[in-house]
Amino acid sequence: MLCYRAINRRSGKVYIGLTAEGLSRRWGRHLRIAARGIGFALHDAIRAHGADAFEVQEFASPIPRTPEALAALEILLIAQEGSIAPGGYNLTMGGDGVNGSPGVGAKISAKMTGRKFTPEHREKLSAAKRGVKRGPLAPEVIAKISAAQKGVPKPRHTPEAKEKCRLAGLKRKPIPISDEHRAKLVALHTGRKASDETRAKMSASAKRWRAALTTNEV
Repeated sequence: MLCYRAINRRSGKVYIGLTAEGLSRRWGRHLRIAARGIGFALHDAIRAHGADAFEVQEFASPIPRTPEALAALEILLIAQEGSIAPGGYNLTMGGDGVNGSPGVGAKISAKMTGRKFTPEHREKLSAAKRGVKRGPLAPEVIAKISAAQKGVPKPRHTPEAKEKCRLAGLKRKPIPISDEHRAKLVALHTGRKASDETRAKMSASAKRWRAALTTNEV
């Protein structure tokens, strides 16, 4: 697990995050979310400025890489960087995306006890949290939801709704990337071999895309 910072070189705004999946993979997931036209403040900025406008760095910290320590570090860095929206891209004060031991909440609470905020800062925090969904669910909660949904019929989209979604996807503009960034992506995937099943899926998807291009305006 590590703590990282994404800084927009054009605006100077910052996003502080935690991840347990590696920096390149986590940032790639942010880019995919942005490409789908969803997400939050960070993903809006990626769509507006392009992926090349961001510099992503891992924080080299001497503290132990435990969920508790990194959650506390994230809270501290968000406060230091002033990265709560609209001054940055964080929508919470940090520490809420980590499923650590029961002591995590107590340590974070102790760290924040007695801290004073100005009325302006309180309003910014309140505005940033309006309508924001909670962080990742704990594994046991996910398991309970999964068990409850087994055997429940899933809603079906009408053919008209599916066609609207398909056409909307065809018209979505890709995120602009520079030749340098494209070269990095090529280098990252060079030498990687896909399974026969993955190749078949990619081929089928490409055929559907080419067929759509010949029958619809994109």
